[in-house]
Amino acid sequence: MASFQKYQTKKGQLWLYKIVLTDPVTGEKKRTTRRGFKTQSEAKREAEREAIENENSHSLKRSERLFMDIYNEWYEEQGRVLKPSTMKQKRTKFSKWILPHFGKLPIGKIDKKKCQDFIDYTAGQISSFKDLVIQAKLIFDYAVNNDYIDSTPFKNTVLPVNVVAVDDEDHDFMGFWERDEVNAFLNLVKEHGTLKEYAIYRTLLYSGLRKGELAALMEKDLDDTKNEIIVYKTLYYEKGEHTLLKPKTENSRRRVDVDQETFDVLTQLIRENKKRRLSEGVQVKEKFIFVRDDFRPMRVAYINERLEALCNKFKLRQIKVHGLRHTHASMLFAAGEKMKKVQMRLGHARLETTMNIYTHITKEETGQTPNLLLDYMQNGDNKNSGGQTVVKSSK
Repeated sequence: MASFQKYQTKKGQLWLYKIVLTDPVTGEKKRTTRRGFKTQSEAKREAEREAIENENSHSLKRSERLFMDIYNEWYEEQGRVLKPSTMKQKRTKFSKWILPHFGKLPIGKIDKKKCQDFIDYTAGQISSFKDLVIQAKLIFDYAVNNDYIDSTPFKNTVLPVNVVAVDDEDHDFMGFWERDEVNAFLNLVKEHGTLKEYAIYRTLLYSGLRKGELAALMEKDLDDTKNEIIVYKTLYYEKGEHTLLKPKTENSRRRVDVDQETFDVLTQLIRENKKRRLSEGVQVKEKFIFVRDDFRPMRVAYINERLEALCNKFKLRQIKVHGLRHTHASMLFAAGEKMKKVQMRLGHARLETTMNIYTHITKEETGQTPNLLLDYMQNGDNKNSGGQTVVKSSK
């Protein structure tokens, strides 16, 4: 909106107008004055022309901003309202999948075809591609809401069905240890490692906790009346500072009963921590079970680092920390536990997740069926599968 007024000069009266224009690069508003018009009509015509030109230039410049720049702007805004762990997950998805496809393109030049290409590509790579599409759409919706573009190019794109995808979670399945490997590892750690190391890996193997859940355990989270571990939070580190986060699903809030030795090891570690706090005259508000030398909670990455180091030291087959969780599940299946109970113990929101682990495990055991049959025919061994008895030995 422009304003007009007359002003006096030596040559007589002239007209000027004042107008607010938008910087096409920064988007900042600035007031500008134009002088020297002989009539008010002439000033109005020029003000209208300049306003239209500025609007077109502003829209053009804004649409030329790179997708990466819009993403960074959106990410900063989201970081003020979402949990750090959620933001970290989003950053991983964008870095791995979305930014390589769109990042260096001007937001205004990304059309429907480029979006469909992105959908088709990710659909062939990962079964959870729909979530990636949702995340990418958020940037275009943000661009529309902030006048970078007029409409989202994802409009009228098509999501393929019945796609056989190479699920990235399959690649993350790092296998599991057999019973003999578990026993060998724990015996070696118990004999040659520290109490904390033994407590960490014994608890992971005999409870199935996630590493963030383990790191978040406090002294008050042990119920000695039932030998139960109370799980209701997870530990997250960002820039050296820890945060306790609530679990995403209600199933992640659970009580996990453990064997007597595992519970005793945890209570022994608690006693050692109390003794050390007393001798050093240290008082803490949050009494974590697994702590650093300064009684802050241990880094979650420490669990990975020590596992790799211990496997190298004892010359055992390498396994990822999440593989210990799969190992726990495999031991439950081998012991004949039912699928639903394994789901609840592991804190899975869906039974499908538990079944996927079971499928991975049984795939790795392909080829053992003839030997199992031979063992039964020769020795009458009783074998279980998924909690259902397959055969019963005669008495």
